[in-house]
Amino acid sequence: SILGVAIAIFLGFRNNACYARYVEARHLWGQLMIASRSILREVKTTLPDERGIEDFVRLQIAFAHCLRMTLRRQPQTQVLGNYLDQEALQKVVASHSPANRILLLMGEWLAIRRRSGKLSDILFHSLNNRLNDMSSVLAGCERIANTPVPFAYTLILH
Repeated sequence: SILGVAIAIFLGFRNNACYARYVEARHLWGQLMIASRSILREVKTTLPDERGIEDFVRLQIAFAHCLRMTLRRQPQTQVLGNYLDQEALQKVVASHSPANRILLLMGEWLAIRRRSGKLSDILFHSLNNRLNDMSSVLAGCERIANTPVPFAYTLILH
């Protein structure tokens, strides 16, 4: 009876820890959706006649796929090749943090428009803040993926 109570307590802690990670991951993915929609809306409304906007959209799609595949430790080259040109694909695949490299490419895309006068400093700052939001989501997801459930919570199951 005492052993049963101890096992129930350990299982309760483990279940709670796993559920908390799940809830945080869902929250982060929701934040990513909000940031992605917001940055795309801002880009489309501030640069309605921009010819290269499709490149920016493909970078966004590539970021979501790259984050998903990084967290699942899946190969990325084939899927990302559908959204990135060869030069960008090589940079991303060679990077230590491929998803972060895609964010850098998105920032470079915005910086080019800023330097050419298509984006004001204020709009660039606003869009860059959205990229920072996406970077925060990336960091949070990596933290969850790379932090195991505490050993004490899994010990009883073995």
